Amino acid sequence: MHKTPHSRESRVSAATADDFSGFRAVRHRRWRLLIHPEIDPAQAVALTSSYGLAGTENRPWRRVKSAPWTVVFLAGLEYQGRHRKVYVKYELPRSFIDTCKYLWRRTRSRKAMAASLMLRRQGFNAPEPWVLLEKGFGPFRTKNGLATEAVENSLAMGRKIECEAAPDTPSGLRLRRRMIREFARLVARLHNRGILHGDLGLSNVLVREAGEKMEIWLIDNERTRQYPKEPPSRLVIKNLIQINMFRNTVSDAERMRFLVVYGARRNLAKDEIRRLSCQVRAGTERRMINRQRRRRGRQDQNLPTPGSMRD
Repeated sequence: MHKTPHSRESRVSAATADDFSGFRAVRHRRWRLLIHPEIDPAQAVALTSSYGLAGTENRPWRRVKSAPWTVVFLAGLEYQGRHRKVYVKYELPRSFIDTCKYLWRRTRSRKAMAASLMLRRQGFNAPEPWVLLEKGFGPFRTKNGLATEAVENSLAMGRKIECEAAPDTPSGLRLRRRMIREFARLVARLHNRGILHGDLGLSNVLVREAGEKMEIWLIDNERTRQYPKEPPSRLVIKNLIQINMFRNTVSDAERMRFLVVYGARRNLAKDEIRRLSCQVRAGTERRMINRQRRRRGRQDQNLPTPGSMRD
């Protein structure tokens, strides 16, 4: 495995630079918007009224399931003369410290927009950002959201493996092996270009088939970064552990097949691939144990205390 010193320079340069050339800046009340040149500003301004939950039942968008610290709507915009689906994701503060920190730092939505644009410029599939929404006063930001194109006719890779790529049928087995091979090549290409995804869990990887062509899309790019040279090896392994955390229906042989294809694309020797496999396996086991401990801790907190129980 290639080693890279974790210098201050490498950490600082990992932040993907904002390059929003071509986007129009529009102000609406206390909102500041960056709008794709082919999106009508009036449509973009209308998205600001969907923030929060009040009154959304009568609006032309629908709330979809998301993480507890986000609010996500499926809406529609006119783009290139056609009505297109769009996901509008508003970021919520995860703690009081989080609220204070993002008053003056780059918002999560801005980071996600910059990273998605960087991936697209590098030739990777990422949803195209259409509208960045930030609300605040002066240099401070109190609310933020991002509207991106919906990747239609796609399915999360984990879901596709479970539902459409069963190993007990010839067609399912072929599809499964093809996905593993294509995904391994994609991850190797990312790492070869110094790009690390913030969370490469298979729920953040979409698969879309168009005839003989298979497209793999990367979403939730808020923490995706590009390093100027070889990225730190510990973060490369972290990405591989995130992939390996998907435990459903994937055999050890298929996991090894992924690493073999990945290693070949990264020009790793056989002993390096073997060592990498041991590191990923050990890291996955540690993470699974920690996850189980946290789950048990949450369950214990919900148990009634002996003094509160009635006879």
